[in-house]
Amino acid sequence: MTPAQQNQWNLYACIPRCLIRLTEINGNPVSRDDFCVQAEQFFVDTVNKYGLFPIACVPNVLPLLGLPPNIVHSNVYASVMDRFVNGDRLILMCSGIDLNPGAINIIHHCSVLTDMNPQAFSIWTPCQDGNDLPLPMNVQDWVAKQCSGIVIS
Repeated sequence: MTPAQQNQWNLYACIPRCLIRLTEINGNPVSRDDFCVQAEQFFVDTVNKYGLFPIACVPNVLPLLGLPPNIVHSNVYASVMDRFVNGDRLILMCSGIDLNPGAINIIHHCSVLTDMNPQAFSIWTPCQDGNDLPLPMNVQDWVAKQCSGIVIS
C-alpha cells in the first residue's frame, strides 16, 4: 500500500477495518493486505478514496474472509441485543451521526459491537488517524446516533 493509499485507508475504510476486526474475533484473522487483495474490486474509488466500501457489498466479501454468510440488519436496539446476548458476536454497528459526545453532524461510520445490555453498549471503532479505540455508549445514543446492527451469522 502506498503512503497515499494508507492515508485514504485511514480516512475511508471503516467498513473494511471492521470486517478485518471481525475476522480476528472469529479466530481466523485476515491482514489488511489480504483484505485488499480479496475485496479491492468492491472499493468505490481506488484512486482518491482507497478503502471506501459500500455497506451493501458486505455479503459479497463474507465468504472471501471466512466469515459466516448470513446477515440480519436491524435498527431496533432490543433485537440486536437479543442476538448479542444469545451468542451472535459478529456484529457491525453502523451509525449515521458523528459518535463524538454532543455531535449532531451526519457522518456514516462503521464500528464493531463488543458488549451490549439493556442500559448500554460498547463498540470498537476505527479512527481516521489510523488508530482504533473502545467506546462505551448508552442506550439513548443508539437512537441519537442513528445506529443499527448488522448481525453476521
